[in-house]
Amino acid sequence: MRKKIIPWLFLVAISLFTFHSCSSEDDYIKSQDEKYTSNKFQVFSEQGGRTVDYADGFKTLMERYDSLYSVSYTAKTMKRSFSKSETISDGYIEFNIRSQEFTTDKGEKYVLFPLIKNYHVSGIMVAALKDEETFVEFYEMSSDEKNYSKILSLFTTQYLKSTVNNSLNKYACGFPGYPACDIDTIIISVPKSGGNGNGLPSGGSGGTSGGCSIYENCMDGNLDGGGGGLPELNINPCLKMKSIGKNDTTKSLMSNLKTKTGESSEYGYILTKNGIDINGSLIQGATGSAGIDFNVNTPVNGFIHSHYTGLLSIFSVSDIFAIAELYKQGLIADMNSFIIGVVTASGTQYMIIIDDPIKFGAFAANLFEGNVFDEVMLNAYEHVYNIYGIDPNNTSAGNEKSFYNYLNANNTGLAILKGDNNMQNWGLLTKDSNGNIITQNCP
Repeated sequence: MRKKIIPWLFLVAISLFTFHSCSSEDDYIKSQDEKYTSNKFQVFSEQGGRTVDYADGFKTLMERYDSLYSVSYTAKTMKRSFSKSETISDGYIEFNIRSQEFTTDKGEKYVLFPLIKNYHVSGIMVAALKDEETFVEFYEMSSDEKNYSKILSLFTTQYLKSTVNNSLNKYACGFPGYPACDIDTIIISVPKSGGNGNGLPSGGSGGTSGGCSIYENCMDGNLDGGGGGLPELNINPCLKMKSIGKNDTTKSLMSNLKTKTGESSEYGYILTKNGIDINGSLIQGATGSAGIDFNVNTPVNGFIHSHYTGLLSIFSVSDIFAIAELYKQGLIADMNSFIIGVVTASGTQYMIIIDDPIKFGAFAANLFEGNVFDEVMLNAYEHVYNIYGIDPNNTSAGNEKSFYNYLNANNTGLAILKGDNNMQNWGLLTKDSNGNIITQNCP
């Protein structure tokens, strides 16, 4: 497979309609009630006389989300590939340990759950049901929030209690061969302060958000209701690049590639993950060629490569093309941790992650005509790339800014991170209020 890219020209058609009705006001109100009802979640309804368990409802929705979009927020998903030789390094939400249900003055429902990483409680996930129970939001509580330390301590104690019967005190509760999770509710007493009147955070990052349609859990099965559209994944890009991009092996391989930038061909490594280990398979392009031909038959976790003197100080068109082709062929092992890295003769080093898998999937799909790349689209995107002024003769800073704008203007769903010369420190490229490209350091 040869690295290429096709920039994407996406046209959105909006259909407007006017509805004229001679029905009575009662009929109109009834239709509005039906529309409202169709936007509500099945898991939070009292159908059949059952009492709603909001904590279990949040768990059901997130497990459903994992299944629909091939992500791993829940222990249920992780158990499918779990073995005693693996570590839980990427983290998951432990829904079997939860707080009591909170109800705000606006009628919003909140439940808190622990985030588990490397067999420890690493944070707190907030699950919220809002907008008259038509919108669900999952986000990680900021460590700066009032009561954070107190709540974290309560969850840590409960998590340890749930694993106390495990002599190794290592593996999470509920996994094969290990104790069941203790599901005693954690009672949290917090002052009524803050934006929602319950001392709980009013916003945050990480997780998912949307209406019943993205979870396929609308009361009437209507997938156009409750916020509509596709889900938004809000996992921090710094976290997405951590398991592969910041792995010691990856950093070492990228450092080695820097010694190749003075040669006359591109070098690279195909990255695959085996348990907690990263393996790199060396690949090399033809002399004088701006690209590398390579073939893979099984899913990979990323690839890194070099740009020699005379090539771009940033990712090329063919680099983005390669990600799209891997996606189309089903050869990306994990959309939420896949990386592509580049080191250049200009002294720059970057990584790309798939920031929004759904948006990226749409971007990649539009590059194909059937299973073959659309040559018309290819030529169009190459032209747009040139229009942005991304050129070997441009400055590194100029190419960086243009490439960032290019990714966002074309709705690629990709994000770019910049590293230091030693590959130790990385920062997310973003834009400030004045339109300047800045780097936000990753922890």
